[in-house]
Amino acid sequence: MPKGLKTWSRKWEDAVNKGPEYGSLEQTMKNLTVEANETADIHLDVRQKLTGSSLESIKHWKNSNFQKTFVKWKQTAAAQEGFDKVQRPWAKRYLKVEKAKKAYHLAARTLEQLKGHLDIHERDAMTTSDALKKLKDKLSKAETETDKTGDKYRDRLNELDMANQQYINEMTVEFEKCQAMEKIRIEFFVETIKDYLNYIDVSKDARLTNSFQNIQYGLNEMSIEEDLKKFADQKGTGMAMNWPKFVEYDEVSSTLPIGNLQMRDNNSNNGYDDRPEIRSNNKGGGTASGNPFNGFEEADSEWEIRNND
Repeated sequence: MPKGLKTWSRKWEDAVNKGPEYGSLEQTMKNLTVEANETADIHLDVRQKLTGSSLESIKHWKNSNFQKTFVKWKQTAAAQEGFDKVQRPWAKRYLKVEKAKKAYHLAARTLEQLKGHLDIHERDAMTTSDALKKLKDKLSKAETETDKTGDKYRDRLNELDMANQQYINEMTVEFEKCQAMEKIRIEFFVETIKDYLNYIDVSKDARLTNSFQNIQYGLNEMSIEEDLKKFADQKGTGMAMNWPKFVEYDEVSSTLPIGNLQMRDNNSNNGYDDRPEIRSNNKGGGTASGNPFNGFEEADSEWEIRNND
């Protein structure tokens, strides 16, 4: 954007200088090109600040707080290892609880199935006493196994319950380490964003303020009638006339050789081209009957509105 603004400023400053504008309007147009040039300088300053101190600050903070290992960030790996170290003992106890729970539920289901079989066979007259005795023996063993696995399940749960508080405390310590790192990261970015806003806030830059004030002052001081009158006095109907007068021939003072005199055509006013001429408002020299804007021949397509890209 700064490069484009400077190109725009140079192009239209040259166009105004060579073009037909005059008086206070010419100066106001020049003020616009000055504003564009000043704005470009301001944007260049902003870019230098952002790519200079601001960018260097971010790079320094990143290198100080995040170091890359072969596969991941060193700080991320350290945090993960801290959580894993605390979780391993508790996880082992938890797996023992799940194993004991599975054994107890299996024994309880077996006990319920045997109770159902015994009830059916006791009501069946065809069942022998030996068969009933075997079922009752199996039922007794199942009850013993259920009690045994139930007790082990409760013991494992008690062990896990006793380890829970230590697990919570140690995990909290690891979590607070991560929170402290995250607080530092957030604080850094908050300060960086504040600096960024200060850099891009050009509203307080005196150069921009002065440019706008110059444009506004030029507009306020413009006098269309005064400009038209001044132009008329210099190049129009108000200018001093120099009408041809009869000049007596003086052989001594005359330096015009007779052989150099040539007759003009019938449209010529006289032998000399010193007639007064009413001109248009054209610094390029066009007459009142010509194009009043032919001074812009090199930039005749537009008075460009500079964009924001």
